[in-house]
Amino acid sequence: MTVYLDHVKEIRDKLGSVGVNVDDEDLLHVVLKGLPPEYDPFCSAMRTRDRVISCEELHVLLTSEEESKKNATHMKGVVDKVLTEVVVDEVHLALIVVVTPLILKGFHNPTTLLARSLLARLMARLSALNVKYVTVGNGQSLPIKHSGNSQLYASSHLFKLRHILHVPSMSSNLLSVYRFCKDNNASFSFDAHNFQIKDLNSGKLLYNGLSEHGFYPIHGAILPKSSSPKSFHTFATDASSNLWPQSFGASTTNSGKMHQLPFPKSVSITSRPLEIVHSDVWGPAPITSTNGTRYYITFVDDFTRFTWFFPLHHKCQVLSSFMHFKSTMENLLSCKLKILRTDCGGEYSKHEFQSFCSSTGVLHQFTCPHISQQNGVAERKHRHIVDMGLTLMSQASLPLTFWPYAFSTSVFLINRLPSPQ
Repeated sequence: MTVYLDHVKEIRDKLGSVGVNVDDEDLLHVVLKGLPPEYDPFCSAMRTRDRVISCEELHVLLTSEEESKKNATHMKGVVDKVLTEVVVDEVHLALIVVVTPLILKGFHNPTTLLARSLLARLMARLSALNVKYVTVGNGQSLPIKHSGNSQLYASSHLFKLRHILHVPSMSSNLLSVYRFCKDNNASFSFDAHNFQIKDLNSGKLLYNGLSEHGFYPIHGAILPKSSSPKSFHTFATDASSNLWPQSFGASTTNSGKMHQLPFPKSVSITSRPLEIVHSDVWGPAPITSTNGTRYYITFVDDFTRFTWFFPLHHKCQVLSSFMHFKSTMENLLSCKLKILRTDCGGEYSKHEFQSFCSSTGVLHQFTCPHISQQNGVAERKHRHIVDMGLTLMSQASLPLTFWPYAFSTSVFLINRLPSPQ
């Protein structure tokens, strides 16, 4: 380009020596007309300028444009080589991370259209590979399989978890304190023994936890983004399902697929038998017994967990069974039955049953409709009785029609097993 401009200047000087003057505007048109096609954008920009530039300014601009094109051509070859290697082997993805800063450094004018075009091509090819990595503390890069959003239910509070990265090769679930605080408008405070999460605006305590082996685990349940805590019941509390907040920038991973959040444990406290008795009816059995029974009712003492078992032909026998149980146990134990806790089944809620409880001073407590978990003592006792009874019949090779006798034997054995209460 310098040789070309010097040749044009030489011609202009020769014309001036014979009395033909060439002004700067004419010189500009002559120079632009002699440029190759790749300089067309530059020529258009020069022709539309609002003032005429001097020969010296034109020389500087053309030299700069030539240098930019040389660098762009060279960098284009580097980019194409890197992209080709990536297509051949995705392992070379790490090479792009190293080469990209060099590409940017090589452009004298990174705002040119060509530079932007090359970078756009690079990013497009990277996105097409759909391979992403996260770097952990030891410098190792681990592949990210999936990403998305979720929620964390802990200490009766629902926290947002955004941009979760699923990294199967990581042994622990890590939580970015920065991102957690940003997404939930919260703050963390740490000391050697415990940590707290507070609302940033009100200062309200949202979570309080203890440190474990140098980490700060958050015990809770990971929920899908669109779920409500009311629709969940159980969750895992082992180390693999904990979230470990770290001050370094690793993101959370979504582990475990929960179905329900846990119901709170019973807070009722009893100090003597018959203060609270749990009851429930099981049946109808799929097989009628040899003596025609299809149901049974249990009464479980809250203090001792002792269980009483009554086989029934029909549900209408529930009231008579309760009356027999109440009078017999009050006589044997020399204490009154105070509270009866059952579900909302029709056998318990009918008028005759309610009238008997009222006349004898028994407080009848009902669980919420369709929430069997609130009557967990009686429900779990059913599971224990049935499992043990079926095992006994299988061991003895008895037909299933003998289930009332097997279940009664199960209750006898269960009542003699050690109890935590």
